[in-house]
Amino acid sequence: MKLSPTGFAYTLLVLVILTASCQLSIRENDGGDGGLSADEVDTAELQKTGVTTSQDLFSDFLIMVDEVESMSKSDIDSLSVQDLLEIGEPIQRVTANTLFFSPEILDEITGPLRQLEEDFGTLTEARHTSLSNRVEQLLVGGLETAEGPRTETAGEVREILYNWASDADTTTACSDLFNARENLVLIGEGENFNIANYACSGATAFFLRSGVHEGQSVLQ
Repeated sequence: MKLSPTGFAYTLLVLVILTASCQLSIRENDGGDGGLSADEVDTAELQKTGVTTSQDLFSDFLIMVDEVESMSKSDIDSLSVQDLLEIGEPIQRVTANTLFFSPEILDEITGPLRQLEEDFGTLTEARHTSLSNRVEQLLVGGLETAEGPRTETAGEVREILYNWASDADTTTACSDLFNARENLVLIGEGENFNIANYACSGATAFFLRSGVHEGQSVLQ
């Protein structure tokens, strides 16, 4: 996996999946515009007792998947509302910070994202900036039609749990949790890198929007 920021303010990061291991390739970033550099992040704060980390959420998500993979869709249908919400609680936490853009907006950003992916190793900084700013402009323009979390009801949680059932068709597992088009995935603030990597295993590139991505890592 490669990681490289794009844009003059690093408005978009590109993670291109190459192998199971992760190689970081980051242009120098001193945390300009009042931001923090990587060296200034206090990771010890994230390990305090009682603080739920992104790794904790990933672990809880995997436990949920293990449980649901032993169930059929009919088994999920038979669950009570309380049981559904209890089993699917990690899903609600995964999507709590997700703003889902319309299919039309996702279609529009696919072009510049594809160029960022395909020309990853040769793009100039100016071209990086131009493409990533174009993506951000389209996303800002799509805010009026964007929707919040898709897991506000037991019915919505059930539909996503179907993706992990023993008789499931998992083709929508990624797009139910993240903004995804084809094999490209957009990740915003508060979204979990590990779960994106796990749920979107067929993706070739992950694009990180600007903001604070606190305590994130890719473990597998």
